[in-house]
Amino acid sequence: MYKFLKALLVLAFCFNVLLLGIGIVDISTNNIDPSVETSKTLGLNTELNRVKAEEKEIYADFSSKRQDRDDAKQEYNDLQDQVIEQQEEKERIAQEQEEAKQQKLEEQQEEQEQQDNDEEDQTPCDDSSDEEDNYEDSYTETEEYVYRNGGSSSSNIYHSSPHAHGMKGAQKMTREEAEARGYRACKRCY
Repeated sequence: MYKFLKALLVLAFCFNVLLLGIGIVDISTNNIDPSVETSKTLGLNTELNRVKAEEKEIYADFSSKRQDRDDAKQEYNDLQDQVIEQQEEKERIAQEQEEAKQQKLEEQQEEQEQQDNDEEDQTPCDDSSDEEDNYEDSYTETEEYVYRNGGSSSSNIYHSSPHAHGMKGAQKMTREEAEARGYRACKRCY
């Protein structure tokens, strides 16, 4: 807009200089000299009308381009909003899938623990092992030792023998320690 106004002022200045140069305008009075021929005046009026028409075209073109720019800005903003909405939707779906996956995994773990507990409760304890004799040597009369599943088992049951129910990697601890950690006695062993 600033460039347009500047160009218009320069054009008006040039027009005044042109009028002064051919003697149509008297500098001292700013009046048109009556002795100037009518044809010169008509020619200048025609030129003035042409310049005004060009000015209108320039202004119309400027307004059209400004409107196009505003429309493009709005379209760009709308597209950005759509992209943000799609990203948020994608993140929400990924989070829901992760939560569902986590819940399914937890349910599977609970099922496995329940199956392990059920199997341990149904299998009779095997107290006839040579290795058990080695562990009995370390018993003291004041403390009773029990055995919990080792390795990757997450069972919360303790047994009277390190090999009960086919346990592997049993871990020895006192009965008080096992109960303090939240373990319960095996129904078959005790």
